[in-house]
Amino acid sequence: MNGTTYNNPNDRSIMVPKRIGIGTTINIGTKTGKYIYYGLFVFVAEVIIGTGWISVQAEFSTPVMKIGDSGTVKIQFPMYNYSFALEDVLELKLVDQLPEGGRRTNGIGTDKVVIGNFKLDQFGKSKLYLYKQSPPYIVIRLPDLYVVYNHKEASETRQIFAELQGR
Repeated sequence: MNGTTYNNPNDRSIMVPKRIGIGTTINIGTKTGKYIYYGLFVFVAEVIIGTGWISVQAEFSTPVMKIGDSGTVKIQFPMYNYSFALEDVLELKLVDQLPEGGRRTNGIGTDKVVIGNFKLDQFGKSKLYLYKQSPPYIVIRLPDLYVVYNHKEASETRQIFAELQGR
């Protein structure tokens, strides 16, 4: 059938040798063969839709940093929430340029945003919540990693930085 699949309801084998080439193919003439064959299409579609959804979500969601009354800072973003205590902050600064070099270990990088876990050459282990072309950036050094955050609007980033400094 189609030159790529095998369809013989009289053959009870699920996997059969290919007529052309090396290997085996699925006999879609059997009930189990149909489940396997069409299940693969469903699985691939789910993976493509799932990864597409994550990319769309990254483009249209905004990371939000909130400072609680108890001194806990929470950064909220789907799949990459993070929180830390203000008392754990070793250094806090506002910079206009990000360090060059590094790699993503688990995260999202699009034309507009960089979010997730990274290993930067200058900082080492880092969590980034950034709009690429929207300086300044808040750099927070914690005992075991750096957190780098900014808002789409520079004035919002400066306001959050001032609030962090005031605490």
